[in-house]
Amino acid sequence: MSQIYEEKKIILLFPDEQMMKLFQSEKKSENNKEDQICFLGYPKKTEAFYGQAIDAVVFENFSEKQQWQKFIQRAENTSDVIQNSGGKVNGIYGYIFLPSDLSRRTEIAAFLDMIETEMSKSSPAFQDIIIISDNGEENYRCIFAMLLDLQVNGDNDWNLKKLAGDWRRVKEEYLNSSEILTGGLIRSNVFPEDSYCYNGVGYAAMKLDFSGIDKKIQDKLKGKLLNHETGWMSMENVKKENDFFAVHRAEILKKNSNWDMRNLLSGCGKLQDSAEELSRAEINARKTKEFEKSFHKEESIQQGVGKIEQVLKRGLAEVRYDVDKFALQYGPAAAAFLISGNDKENGLLRELGNEIAAQMQKSQNMKKKRPVRQIVGVMSEKDQKQRINEWKNDFKIALESEIRIEIAEHFTKRDAYQEIFFELDEYRRQFENAAKELEDFLNAEDERQLHEGLWIEITEKEEIEVWMNKKIDQWSEGVSLENFKKGILQRIKAGNTDMKHVFQEEVQEYFFQKAGITLEACFFENDEIIAEKLLSELMKKSVPMLDIDSSVRHRFACMVLPKSAKKNQAKWMTLYRNIMPKDTSIQIKYSGTENKISCIQTSLANSLHEWKDIWEEVNKIRTKRNKKYREYMEYALQHRIIEGRWEGNGRKSCVYIMKDLSKKGELSDRIQYQKRILLPGSGVFSRPYDFSDVRPDIDIERISMIYMQRILLANQDLLDQLMDVCERYRKIDELQETVQSRQDTLLKSKPELREEDLYGKKISESKTEQISEKGKQIKRNNFCKFCGNKLKEGTERYCPKCGKPLQI
Repeated sequence: MSQIYEEKKIILLFPDEQMMKLFQSEKKSENNKEDQICFLGYPKKTEAFYGQAIDAVVFENFSEKQQWQKFIQRAENTSDVIQNSGGKVNGIYGYIFLPSDLSRRTEIAAFLDMIETEMSKSSPAFQDIIIISDNGEENYRCIFAMLLDLQVNGDNDWNLKKLAGDWRRVKEEYLNSSEILTGGLIRSNVFPEDSYCYNGVGYAAMKLDFSGIDKKIQDKLKGKLLNHETGWMSMENVKKENDFFAVHRAEILKKNSNWDMRNLLSGCGKLQDSAEELSRAEINARKTKEFEKSFHKEESIQQGVGKIEQVLKRGLAEVRYDVDKFALQYGPAAAAFLISGNDKENGLLRELGNEIAAQMQKSQNMKKKRPVRQIVGVMSEKDQKQRINEWKNDFKIALESEIRIEIAEHFTKRDAYQEIFFELDEYRRQFENAAKELEDFLNAEDERQLHEGLWIEITEKEEIEVWMNKKIDQWSEGVSLENFKKGILQRIKAGNTDMKHVFQEEVQEYFFQKAGITLEACFFENDEIIAEKLLSELMKKSVPMLDIDSSVRHRFACMVLPKSAKKNQAKWMTLYRNIMPKDTSIQIKYSGTENKISCIQTSLANSLHEWKDIWEEVNKIRTKRNKKYREYMEYALQHRIIEGRWEGNGRKSCVYIMKDLSKKGELSDRIQYQKRILLPGSGVFSRPYDFSDVRPDIDIERISMIYMQRILLANQDLLDQLMDVCERYRKIDELQETVQSRQDTLLKSKPELREEDLYGKKISESKTEQISEKGKQIKRNNFCKFCGNKLKEGTERYCPKCGKPLQI
């Protein structure tokens, strides 16, 4: 059965040490909700990969003294780890930071040439490569923010593959257009054999963020939240209100009647009559152990403990419900004190624990003694049976009291019910921590202005600030904080006590919408010129971070808007039409993140030869390396391993064919077949070259040969196959020359031998083998080819004199 992979996104990031520290810091500050599905490096337990479809990003920072030669190996290792852990590799992507300072241009050129070779393989280590100009930590932060955005909001139409994938379409269009040709031939500045193209990416976002809220909003929220009369009690006020809390505790305890332990215990330990027979003699001899065992006392004790625990848990659920209502009305500081109390006054936890322990202690006086009397005297069988039954009933009643007492003793130990009270104690801890952080946050001095919450530079700050202040005033006049407080408490009870982020998120999800301070309102309630400036600035800041002297390329952009923007889609599209560069195509996506717009742009189809500053260095490296490969090509052409073929009518098109050997066994078993020398993804070089528009006086034979060599030098898979075939052909040639030389030497040294004896013309055809690819038949006779020793049978595999193998 094939493995079914989940749609859940997992992104692995493998940065260097410097980037790792920065990424971890950025991730923490972002309070990423999808933390469990994004790893920085391999997780400690790779079981997390099982059944998951995974993307991985391997970083290389060329500005640092890294062992960048291992860049490809790191990608291959990552793929192996994922697959060996039961995961599926969606894609391995390389993100390379290249310095703008090209003082190390020779190293950079060697590195890029190595990448080119790798990416030309049929199964490269990387799905795609992104090039980023290394301008320091700002670019690192930008890339990491982009990856987090993709992780949370990405889908099948917007993902890592999409960022790098469109260059193939753009390059195919470019290489199939007439602008790359002059007179039917490829222009001198066009390199289709650079079949891989690099992308640059850029990212920017603008966001209304509470971290930039001004003092005015902060004071208003503080006044509404931490107010004894209309809002929540501050920690300072809590310490002064002991009587107030005592009353509320008493009300909660009185409301929950399930804490009557005596009544609970009375329902525990009820035993059925035993079916075990008991005789008068056994009673008198006190041999009643089997009778006692039949009641299963220990099981009854465990059942009773479990029954009371369930009742207590239900009661505590009701208590927590009352505490929730109290917290909503009076705040987390008051709720924490209600539960915990202090040295002078017991809280709910201590009151409940003491009440349980006290009631259980009283129940220990309920113990009944087991019957010790004997049944003596002469009596009728009926009277004897009645006396036995009375004894058995008294024994059962005593046993029931023992069971209840042991249950009670279990609950007089404080640790017995601590686990039951754990959730209430956890409430106390969460409320306590949240209350302190909330007050610290609201009381902190913060003079930052609201407009700083926008992540792009706003050119019309004053006008936007006036608009925002107006919104704040309108909101503060009559807004109810009920839902706002509910949202904060829900986050606290879920375990999130980082009140800075709790407050920020609740403000974004509640306050800004209620006050009408949203990005959409900012765009469309102000002058549209301001909206265009904001969006233009976002596009400008998200341009690809790639320093390259290339011609203008088409760019792809993805703009991610809040889901609420769908209702104003027409307005947004009007803005885009006004500010979008002509060479940029855009895709609109919607996310669940309100009050944030993000934009990712990619540059498309940047070939290696467009890095003019290092192209010369790359050519030097290629020239030196290609000299060896050209020797193989010359050999292949000489021995017709490579042959040109014209297809169509006359000079229509030319393609070169390479012979290959399907087996590496003996020559007689080898089968020749043909493979076209083409380069997928290179446009004009991915098919037979069309010479129909070339002038008649052009030497197209020579030009077709040049094109063939350019294709081969850029196709590593074909080149490896060619070298392998040529090496095997050379070995055959060398062997033939060795055989011919030894035979010639033997004829000179023993002239009495006839040529037909030497070449085995009279030997049966069944005892001969072909040893030449060139059509010449050389047959083995009864003489050793190496030393001339006469053989007895003519079928030996090794010469008995010199020991050389006799088969080719």
